[in-house]
This record gives sequence, structure tokens and C-alpha cells, in this order.
Amino acid sequence: MSGTCSLSSLSDERLLEGFGTLVQQDRGRTAELLGYIAEIDGRKLWAKQAHPSMFDFCVVRFHMSESTAGKRIGAARAARRFPVLFDMVARGDIHLSGIVRLKPYLTSDNHQRVLAEATHKTMKELDHLIARLAPRPDVPSRVQILPRRGTAASPSSEPTLFTPESSRPTSTAEPPPLPPPRAPDPTPLAPRRYKLVVTMSEETNHTLERLQGLLSHQIPDGDPAAIVARGLDLLLSQTLKKKAAITDNPRASVPQSSGRSRSIPAHVRREVHERDGGRCAFVGADGRRCNETRGVELAHLHPWAKGGEHSVDNVSLRCRAHNVYEANRDYGPLFMARKLEEARSTREELAVYATTVHVDCAA
Repeated sequence: MSGTCSLSSLSDERLLEGFGTLVQQDRGRTAELLGYIAEIDGRKLWAKQAHPSMFDFCVVRFHMSESTAGKRIGAARAARRFPVLFDMVARGDIHLSGIVRLKPYLTSDNHQRVLAEATHKTMKELDHLIARLAPRPDVPSRVQILPRRGTAASPSSEPTLFTPESSRPTSTAEPPPLPPPRAPDPTPLAPRRYKLVVTMSEETNHTLERLQGLLSHQIPDGDPAAIVARGLDLLLSQTLKKKAAITDNPRASVPQSSGRSRSIPAHVRREVHERDGGRCAFVGADGRRCNETRGVELAHLHPWAKGGEHSVDNVSLRCRAHNVYEANRDYGPLFMARKLEEARSTREELAVYATTVHVDCAA
């Protein structure tokens, strides 16, 4: 089957079934390809073909990208040492990136146990596994002055610090910027220990210095990690109180007035957040729960605009994607597209108004 036109005629069930079949075929082909790479590499046939390395053989002769060639060769060499990996790749138990990440830590003694634990793990979960296999010491806390944005930085072995896309200057002639990328998660160093690298403004650094002074009796060495830990605990408590009405001393629920209001009562928000664990509770047709934690919103199972109540049984947490998905299902994609366009126009009008007021005031 070729082209999206022919695919568009398939039912949801046929489309998903076909996709699953292709994924499984791809895994089998990948495992077979790794076998070929391992054998060619072992015989050093790349040298016979006038290439200085297996990497050059794949990139120059077969036009693989450097990253693809490196990953496949690394996985093939690991599978040559531990042949069970060929079957694991064919079944989809482990992906090539996972093999490359685990390869330095696999031994003849531990590979069966480690690979069994690595089955169906994400890269983030594999990083936690590696942290248990080879714990690293804590990274000393330090504050370092970085060059200002736009100036040339001297070469350094320091890791690249995350800079949100929204903080970078953009031209007004360019199209609207894409949503900022998700910040990298802290790196596991050892069980229950993580490394976090951040860039902060001068004002934030002054705040840190003030806290180091004020907390010097409790944190004599002024360790920023200890201060950040306290600050995160406090911010989490404040955010849960604001968004989910979760507090040590919750108020008794107040009976709702006869008139309808879009405001969801505090006791409903609190019970829903605690019940759903702060995660999206959408369940797919196959029984799998979403479990996304970022951007979760309170959503009505029976829409509020169609008479749905603000009750614990009718309110659930949804990530943004599933909230929009259910809204399209309940109201129709055309209605939702019109509402989104109206909201976008309102934001643009407010932005023009704010600019005009600023100019008038400045004048």
C-alpha cells in the first residue's frame, strides 16, 4: 500500500493493525541487519572493500547517516558478544539506543539479569538502571558566571545548558515560534541521587546569595542544592494549594448556590487530584492509562456546557492533548476550531491594545 490517500480509507482498527504489523516487521529486519553488520565487521570485509573502518563502509558505501551507522554498529557489536540481543531486538524487547547505552555495563556475568530488567524500558528508565549498576559520586554544587547571550563563548568541556526557546530573541518577520522544547530531566548519578544543571539570571543569583546568608545557621556551607530542595518543597506546597486545593487544613465543602458557575469547588479539585495522582486519567480503548503529568487540567466527563456537574465522579484530570481530544469528540472539530480561532483573535487584539496603551503612556 502506498500513499496517504489509500491509508485514509482504512478504519481505525485496520490502520492500527497495519501499523503494528509494520513495526514488528521492522524489528525483525533490524535484528537481521544487525546480524549482517556483526558478521561483516567480524570478518573485516570492510577492509577488503577498501574502507578504513566498518563505520566508513556504512556511511560512504551505503549512505547511512553518521548517527544511524554508529548506533547500528554499536548494537551489532554488543549483540555479537551477547547473542540474546538479536532475539530481543526482533521481539521489540529493547531498542538500539538502549543497547548502545547499556553496552559498557554488560558483562558475561550480569548480562542476562541486566537485559531482563531492561526489557521494554525507556531511555529515562535505563538511565536509572545504569545509575544502580555504576553509581557516580554527587556533583559538587557551584555557581559559575556565563558569557552573556550573543557573545562568543570560549571552548569548554562544560555540558550545554538548557535555554528555553521562548527566551531566545525572535524577529517579528518570522512565523510564531514553536512551543519550547521540554527541559532535560535531571541525570541519575546513583540510587536516589540526581544531577541538575541550570542557568539563572543575575537577579536569581542575588536571591540565592541572600538566602545563603539568611539560612547560614541552618545550612552553614550555603549549599545551593539544599536551598533548592527547600524552595521546591515550599513551591510544591503552594502550587498544590492553588491548583488542587490540597492543604494541611482544608476547609469544609460549601454547598453550591442555585446558579451555575464554571468555577469547580475546592473540595472537588482536591479529591480529583488526590484520586488521579496528579496525572492524566484518560484510558484508551485497550485499557492503557495516559499518566502524563505535565499540563494536566480538570475536565468534565459529561461536558459542563451540556449540563455536566462539578462532582468528583464527573471531573477527572486530563493532559492538554486528551482534553482537546475529548472536546473534539463532544463538540465536534469544526466547533472547536472556531473557538480556538476566536481565542487566538482575542489574544491578538489584547496584544495590540497593550502595545497601544504602552506607546500612549510613553508619549
